[in-house]
Amino acid sequence: MKQMHSQKDYMIYVLSAAAAALIAAAAMPGAHALAAEEQKTVICLDPGHGGTDEGAKTEYDGVLVMEKDINLRIAKKLRRALHRYEGVETVMTRFGNKEVSIKERIDIAGAADADVVISLHNNQAHDAGDRSINGCMVLVPVSRYSPAGCRKDIYGIGTVLGENIIEQLQALGIPLSTDFDTDKTGGLLRRPYNRREGMARKDVRYPDGSWADYYGLIRYGVEAGLPVVIVEHAYVSNEDDLRTYLSSSDSIRKLADADAKGIAGALGLKLKTGAVRQGK
Repeated sequence: MKQMHSQKDYMIYVLSAAAAALIAAAAMPGAHALAAEEQKTVICLDPGHGGTDEGAKTEYDGVLVMEKDINLRIAKKLRRALHRYEGVETVMTRFGNKEVSIKERIDIAGAADADVVISLHNNQAHDAGDRSINGCMVLVPVSRYSPAGCRKDIYGIGTVLGENIIEQLQALGIPLSTDFDTDKTGGLLRRPYNRREGMARKDVRYPDGSWADYYGLIRYGVEAGLPVVIVEHAYVSNEDDLRTYLSSSDSIRKLADADAKGIAGALGLKLKTGAVRQGK
């Protein structure tokens, strides 16, 4: 009987320790647990545009600059940066100059059982003729809707990712964009699919009656149970942004490292033993 009592005490101790660890993890500042039992984190990196879809583009010094190319350069460097963290696997929606539909991008993430999708972009002013607008923003889910069977807090994970990435981009000196008044929302843009706030041509809702996301990648992600954020690092249409943050290999690496730090902070990722965090 004494031995059984010891085993019982030991089991109580193990369970208590496990509970304490979970509480500590949940309390980590800026971190959002995906699932307590997960041993790995699968991150889908989506270099925006590609192929005939060039994205934002402009000409400087007789050279045509296309967003699709910059997005891919950031994605490749971000992929390497994320592999410095424990338990991280990555999947890319494209490795070259390939056209991939919005729906296909989410299908790729879903097939890889991705935990989150980070879509990498650079901006062009809402008013195409305004070259004065610069800065960063992150597009995040507008609704708290989740499809049946989804255990992820899509809205919450998207918000924490956006906040952490914005914090790191600002640390590089990139200001919050004034486009869509995102300088008043901490750099986060939630754009509903409606005619009033979202400036859409029609009103679209999720099954629970909440406004759907205007941006298709986020909307398809929500419907698939995937948190998606769209990172707009800087403005191709702004010469200072382009020359300071988007032109050299070193500046592109710094953007990727900032993204990686933001993602790691949001998801509670830890550097591998011996790995050196870039930019330090």
